[in-house]
Amino acid sequence: TARREEPPKEPVPEPESEPVRVVQAEVPVVPAPGAPAKSPDDWFNDARGAFEGRAFDRSLALITYAIRLDSQRGEFHAFHAKVLDVLQRDVRTKVKALETAIRLNPKDVDSTILLAQAFQTLGMQTRATRLWEVAYNLAPKHPIFRKGGEQARAGAKGGSGKVAAKEAQAGLGEQWTALVEGTKDKLSRLFKRG
Repeated sequence: TARREEPPKEPVPEPESEPVRVVQAEVPVVPAPGAPAKSPDDWFNDARGAFEGRAFDRSLALITYAIRLDSQRGEFHAFHAKVLDVLQRDVRTKVKALETAIRLNPKDVDSTILLAQAFQTLGMQTRATRLWEVAYNLAPKHPIFRKGGEQARAGAKGGSGKVAAKEAQAGLGEQWTALVEGTKDKLSRLFKRG
């Protein structure tokens, strides 16, 4: 049997490849089989740790995963909204998270205040006013409602009494009190005309 010789092969040029881009994943990696599974609370604590470490994108990914695991926890949704507020992203998602947090925990004053501020920013004054009312009824001594707050105390310690007094007058607490009193007055006049 005669053996045929094959002609030598020419080297084939390799196609030029595009540079590899590394993309950071938005969703945390699920633990390997056999490893102890993390609870939603563990993911939530990791998200808070990342938030405190100023890793806001990581915190957002972790809290999103915790919500996927347990969507019936109001504090998860409230923290989700807090992270979105810091990142100043996606106002609609922030509003949905806050509404869910308030639905799950109606006595969450901080979420109510944050939602009222979001509605004010969006120009939805009626809804914002109603939420401010709810927040005030839940916690009338909340720092945001105090007259003058920290500005008045700082002015009293540092001197400049006139400046501190003007800042105290412009405080949110005083504005809120004036708004509530004005609304009560208008409502009483409206219903007395009957």
